[in-house]
Amino acid sequence: MHFRAGKLYGMPVISADAWQVGRVHIALVGDDWNVAALEMKPERGFTKALGLRTRKEREAALLDPNAVASVGNFVLLKTPVKKLGDFLIRPDKPPMALPWVLWMPVISQDGQNLGIVEDAYIDTNLWRVDSLTFLLDRKPYQRLGTLNPVKRKRRLDVPTSLAILGDVILLKVRTAELKRLMTKGAVDEYAGVGTPEGA
Repeated sequence: MHFRAGKLYGMPVISADAWQVGRVHIALVGDDWNVAALEMKPERGFTKALGLRTRKEREAALLDPNAVASVGNFVLLKTPVKKLGDFLIRPDKPPMALPWVLWMPVISQDGQNLGIVEDAYIDTNLWRVDSLTFLLDRKPYQRLGTLNPVKRKRRLDVPTSLAILGDVILLKVRTAELKRLMTKGAVDEYAGVGTPEGA
Protein backbone atom coordinates (compact mmCIF):
# COMPACT_ATOMS: atom_id res chain seq x y z
CA MET A 1 0.00 0.00 0.00
CA HIS A 2 1.18 3.52 -0.77
CA PHE A 3 0.90 6.18 1.90
CA ARG A 4 1.69 9.85 1.97
CA ALA A 5 4.52 10.17 4.45
CA GLY A 6 2.55 12.60 6.58
CA LYS A 7 -0.38 10.19 6.89
CA LEU A 8 1.71 7.91 9.11
CA TYR A 9 2.20 10.69 11.65
CA GLY A 10 0.36 9.97 14.88
CA MET A 11 -0.90 6.56 13.71
CA PRO A 12 -1.37 4.15 16.66
CA VAL A 13 1.04 1.21 16.82
CA ILE A 14 -0.73 -2.00 17.92
CA SER A 15 1.12 -5.14 19.03
CA ALA A 16 0.11 -8.64 17.89
CA ASP A 17 -1.44 -9.20 21.32
CA ALA A 18 -3.65 -6.10 20.87
CA TRP A 19 -1.86 -3.49 22.98
CA GLN A 20 -1.31 0.06 21.79
CA VAL A 21 2.40 0.44 22.46
CA GLY A 22 2.86 3.88 20.94
CA ARG A 23 2.26 6.19 18.01
CA VAL A 24 4.30 6.77 14.87
CA HIS A 25 6.12 10.08 14.92
CA ILE A 26 8.25 10.08 11.75
CA ALA A 27 9.82 7.71 9.24
CA LEU A 28 13.60 7.66 8.87
CA VAL A 29 15.19 6.99 5.49
CA GLY A 30 18.66 6.09 4.26
CA ASP A 31 20.26 7.54 1.15
CA ASP A 32 18.93 4.52 -0.80
CA TRP A 33 15.37 5.75 -0.06
CA ASN A 34 14.62 2.67 2.06
CA VAL A 35 12.73 3.30 5.29
CA ALA A 36 15.28 2.23 7.88
CA ALA A 37 13.09 2.83 10.93
CA LEU A 38 9.86 4.27 12.21
CA GLU A 39 10.30 6.64 15.10
CA MET A 40 7.66 5.73 17.64
CA LYS A 41 6.60 7.66 20.70
CA PRO A 42 6.04 4.81 23.20
CA GLU A 43 3.07 4.80 25.54
CA ARG A 44 4.22 5.56 29.05
CA GLY A 45 3.17 2.20 30.51
CA PHE A 46 5.21 0.14 28.01
CA THR A 47 8.66 1.72 28.25
CA LYS A 48 9.88 -0.82 30.82
CA ALA A 49 8.38 -3.82 28.96
CA LEU A 50 10.09 -2.67 25.77
CA GLY A 51 13.45 -2.37 27.53
CA LEU A 52 13.76 1.37 26.90
CA ARG A 53 16.48 2.39 29.31
CA THR A 54 17.43 5.99 28.54
CA ARG A 55 15.23 9.06 28.64
CA LYS A 56 15.84 9.59 24.92
CA GLU A 57 14.62 6.07 24.08
CA ARG A 58 11.55 6.50 26.27
CA GLU A 59 10.65 9.66 24.35
CA ALA A 60 11.30 8.23 20.88
CA ALA A 61 12.06 4.57 20.12
CA LEU A 62 13.19 3.43 16.65
CA LEU A 63 11.15 0.51 15.34
CA ASP A 64 12.38 -1.81 12.59
CA PRO A 65 9.78 -1.79 9.76
CA ASN A 66 10.21 -5.58 9.53
CA ALA A 67 8.12 -5.75 12.71
CA VAL A 68 5.10 -4.33 10.86
CA ALA A 69 2.43 -6.76 9.63
CA SER A 70 0.15 -4.19 7.96
CA VAL A 71 -0.75 -0.52 7.79
CA GLY A 72 -4.30 0.82 7.56
CA ASN A 73 -5.93 3.00 10.19
CA PHE A 74 -3.35 1.50 12.55
CA VAL A 75 0.18 0.16 12.30
CA LEU A 76 -0.33 -3.49 13.22
CA LEU A 77 2.75 -5.39 14.37
CA LYS A 78 3.69 -9.04 13.83
CA THR A 79 4.96 -9.48 17.35
CA PRO A 80 3.55 -9.33 20.89
CA VAL A 81 4.80 -6.80 23.40
CA LYS A 82 7.19 -9.23 25.13
CA LYS A 83 9.16 -9.76 21.88
CA LEU A 84 8.93 -6.24 20.51
CA GLY A 85 12.25 -5.27 22.06
CA ASP A 86 13.96 -7.49 19.47
CA PHE A 87 12.74 -5.11 16.75
CA LEU A 88 13.90 -1.88 18.36
CA ILE A 89 16.91 -0.23 16.74
CA ARG A 90 19.62 1.49 18.75
CA PRO A 91 21.92 3.01 16.10
CA ASP A 92 24.91 5.20 16.85
CA LYS A 93 23.74 7.59 14.14
CA PRO A 94 20.06 7.43 13.15
CA PRO A 95 19.24 7.77 9.42
CA MET A 96 17.70 10.95 8.04
CA ALA A 97 14.21 11.88 9.23
CA LEU A 98 11.87 11.93 6.26
CA PRO A 99 10.37 15.35 7.11
CA TRP A 100 13.82 16.85 6.47
CA VAL A 101 13.47 15.77 2.85
CA LEU A 102 10.36 17.89 2.48
CA TRP A 103 11.14 21.41 1.23
CA MET A 104 14.64 20.36 0.14
CA PRO A 105 15.81 22.07 -3.06
CA VAL A 106 15.66 19.99 -6.25
CA ILE A 107 18.57 20.38 -8.69
CA SER A 108 18.86 18.98 -12.21
CA GLN A 109 21.97 17.34 -13.69
CA ASP A 110 22.79 20.57 -15.54
CA GLY A 111 22.96 22.45 -12.23
CA GLN A 112 19.64 24.26 -12.41
CA ASN A 113 17.59 24.91 -9.30
CA LEU A 114 14.16 23.53 -10.21
CA GLY A 115 12.07 23.89 -7.07
CA ILE A 116 11.40 22.14 -3.78
CA VAL A 117 10.16 18.76 -2.58
CA GLU A 118 6.55 19.07 -1.48
CA ASP A 119 5.58 15.53 -0.56
CA ALA A 120 6.83 11.95 -0.33
CA TYR A 121 5.06 8.62 -0.78
CA ILE A 122 5.96 5.38 1.01
CA ASP A 123 5.31 1.87 -0.26
CA THR A 124 4.48 0.18 3.04
CA ASN A 125 4.89 -3.30 1.54
CA LEU A 126 8.54 -2.66 0.70
CA TRP A 127 9.09 0.11 3.26
CA ARG A 128 10.62 2.36 0.65
CA VAL A 129 9.99 5.93 -0.47
CA ASP A 130 9.00 5.28 -4.07
CA SER A 131 8.10 8.75 -5.34
CA LEU A 132 8.41 12.44 -4.56
CA THR A 133 6.21 15.35 -5.52
CA PHE A 134 8.07 18.55 -6.14
CA LEU A 135 6.89 22.01 -7.01
CA LEU A 136 8.68 23.58 -9.96
CA ASP A 137 9.73 27.20 -9.61
CA ARG A 138 8.01 29.53 -12.05
CA LYS A 139 11.06 30.26 -14.23
CA PRO A 140 12.11 26.66 -14.96
CA TYR A 141 8.46 25.81 -15.52
CA GLN A 142 8.18 28.57 -18.13
CA ARG A 143 11.48 27.51 -19.74
CA LEU A 144 9.99 24.08 -20.26
CA GLY A 145 7.51 25.66 -22.66
CA THR A 146 4.40 26.04 -20.54
CA LEU A 147 2.88 29.51 -20.40
CA ASN A 148 0.84 31.06 -17.60
CA PRO A 149 1.76 28.43 -15.00
CA VAL A 150 -0.76 27.61 -12.31
CA LYS A 151 0.68 26.34 -9.02
CA ARG A 152 -1.22 23.06 -9.01
CA LYS A 153 -0.02 22.31 -12.56
CA ARG A 154 3.58 22.90 -11.57
CA ARG A 155 3.61 19.84 -9.32
CA LEU A 156 5.58 16.93 -10.74
CA ASP A 157 5.73 13.35 -9.43
CA VAL A 158 9.16 11.77 -9.83
CA PRO A 159 10.20 8.21 -8.88
CA THR A 160 13.02 8.07 -6.36
CA SER A 161 15.02 6.02 -8.86
CA LEU A 162 15.60 9.41 -10.51
CA ALA A 163 16.57 11.22 -7.31
CA ILE A 164 19.81 11.18 -5.29
CA LEU A 165 19.37 12.06 -1.61
CA GLY A 166 22.01 14.17 0.11
CA ASP A 167 22.07 17.79 1.25
CA VAL A 168 19.83 18.44 -1.76
CA ILE A 169 17.72 16.28 -4.09
CA LEU A 170 19.80 15.82 -7.23
CA LEU A 171 17.90 14.49 -10.23
CA LYS A 172 19.50 12.12 -12.73
CA VAL A 173 18.03 14.07 -15.65
CA ARG A 174 18.71 17.46 -17.14
CA THR A 175 16.18 20.30 -17.11
CA ALA A 176 15.24 19.80 -20.77
CA GLU A 177 14.44 16.13 -20.14
CA LEU A 178 11.84 17.07 -17.56
CA LYS A 179 9.54 18.15 -20.36
CA ARG A 180 9.08 14.48 -21.22
CA LEU A 181 8.47 13.68 -17.56
CA MET A 182 5.65 16.21 -17.56
CA THR A 183 3.76 14.24 -20.21
CA LYS A 184 1.56 11.31 -19.25
CA GLY A 185 3.36 7.97 -19.03
CA ALA A 186 6.85 9.43 -19.31
CA VAL A 187 7.71 8.79 -15.65
CA ASP A 188 7.52 5.02 -16.15
CA GLU A 189 9.82 5.30 -19.15
CA TYR A 190 12.42 7.11 -17.06
CA ALA A 191 12.10 5.00 -13.91
CA GLY A 192 15.15 2.84 -14.60
CA VAL A 193 17.55 5.37 -16.09
CA GLY A 194 20.94 6.20 -14.66
CA THR A 195 22.93 9.42 -14.79
CA PRO A 196 22.92 10.79 -18.36
CA GLU A 197 26.15 10.75 -20.33
CA GLY A 198 28.27 13.79 -19.81
CA ALA A 199 26.65 14.66 -16.50
